[in-house]
Amino acid sequence: MSFRNLFLSSITIFVVSIGVARADLQHPCSSSYPCSPGSYCDNGSCLTCPAGHYCQNNHQYPCSGNTYTALQGQSSCQTCPSERPYANQQHIDCMACNAGPFIIESDVLCIQCPSGQYANPAHTECLTNCDDGTVVEGVCQPNQQTECDPGAYLNTNGECVECSAGYYCVGGQTGMQICPKDTYSSVAQSECIKCPYGYVTESEGTGYVVGADLTNICKKQKTVLKIGNGTEPLPVYLREGRINRAVVRVKNN
Repeated sequence: MSFRNLFLSSITIFVVSIGVARADLQHPCSSSYPCSPGSYCDNGSCLTCPAGHYCQNNHQYPCSGNTYTALQGQSSCQTCPSERPYANQQHIDCMACNAGPFIIESDVLCIQCPSGQYANPAHTECLTNCDDGTVVEGVCQPNQQTECDPGAYLNTNGECVECSAGYYCVGGQTGMQICPKDTYSSVAQSECIKCPYGYVTESEGTGYVVGADLTNICKKQKTVLKIGNGTEPLPVYLREGRINRAVVRVKNN
């Protein structure tokens, strides 16, 4: 046999031996034809190892303790780093496990609390009782205030807000109510103040800034004489009462 033929025969034997050693090409996987590292045998087929597991010798094994695999096709698990020392329940990531609805189990595993529960401060136990509060996204939060003091109103976010000028707020769970005409209010008031007798406001909802000139808020009322369908300013002698008032009809605005 020539050297060339001998060389070709050696190559053929090598290729055949590779085919026998692995089940990736023609043969169903078995103990004689193992899958490549990072895959496992399932009914004669080699499948990629899922995340959270490692695969060797045709079998897949779950990562345990504080180890994980974030990617598919791994033949070994990695140990969680020191800044995130706890593996999550799926063993596909690592966590610090010191915030939110998570507890530390066996000093290596970070487990999420069931829905509606939250973790105690040490993150060692999931709790259900939330005194005077509500569990929101795994955190025990105080209940929102629902009763406001007089001078404040309850907004749509459940918060007590200072009443605006021109309005009054009786407190409790009510909203702002506008001051009627001829009354006014400053901020945070539980009732409106009526203008002095003979004085009026231009419209309802009149606001007042403490220290401002009140004459710009409550203005002197104008008295008019009603004649037919119209009105005329009341003459001075009528306003001063120098005529029998039964003779005319006086209307106040």
